[in-house]
Amino acid sequence: MTTHRVHKYSSIARPLEANYPTNRAVLFLAPLAGIAVAAADIVWFDAGPLAALLTAILGLLVAFLSWALARELAPDHESAAFLALVAAPFGLLLGPAAILSAAVALFLARIVNRTVGPAATGADCVLTLILLALAMWRDGAWALGVAAMLAFALDATLFRPQPRRWLFVLASLVMTVAGFVLFGGADAVNIAAAPYEYLGLAVALTLGVLLIAMTQPAPVSVCDATGEPLNRARLSYSILVVLVSAWALALAGQTGLVAGIPIWAALAAAVEGRIMPKRKV
Repeated sequence: MTTHRVHKYSSIARPLEANYPTNRAVLFLAPLAGIAVAAADIVWFDAGPLAALLTAILGLLVAFLSWALARELAPDHESAAFLALVAAPFGLLLGPAAILSAAVALFLARIVNRTVGPAATGADCVLTLILLALAMWRDGAWALGVAAMLAFALDATLFRPQPRRWLFVLASLVMTVAGFVLFGGADAVNIAAAPYEYLGLAVALTLGVLLIAMTQPAPVSVCDATGEPLNRARLSYSILVVLVSAWALALAGQTGLVAGIPIWAALAAAVEGRIMPKRKV
């Protein structure tokens, strides 16, 4: 159990405590991953110094976000998250990453699975909606509102329900419709044009994710602030919320599938963690 002053104000904030070995490893490996993908950008695509620097910064952010998301999805298999940390940044070589959308998926997962312990505060939910609006604008992720609707509805009905979350379900619905009108348009759903190999990988991974979500055992990990064991149903459904987030981006076709690599990498890490649970860091 880890308590932090920020938990007085937020139930989805999880500060990176450097006294844990795995967290120290992240502080070292995330910048290293950014440097590695920048080096690859220079070697393979002749990127200039400024472009390589930007790639390194984005690679660091992607590595950290994908790692953090994988930790939410597989809290009992912390070493699996490092696979997401290493793999996700290299998606930048294929195209831009939907960093804001990955952050939304992370917040939605925490709202559902309650890894901190207490239910998300009203401020947490408002902040998530603000970030969702930014993701719709910046990433064109209008369908991400569907994942938000699902997350808030689950928080309203699962273990220790929060009935007021239905207001946020309604707000997410309004944002989804508005996002479709403003940022969707004629090309809002273009998934059929995506390469078959991309779609095949996404479908195969989806089947694996559904399998681990439906067979989720009782978690061993405990909540940060309360020390209670994580709720099995909430953890299972948080995995599904993140999966919906990935497919919300994928509706745009190849660009959406590539942009969602930080989320797909976290999902893949969660699947791998269940397949090979005995590996240690």
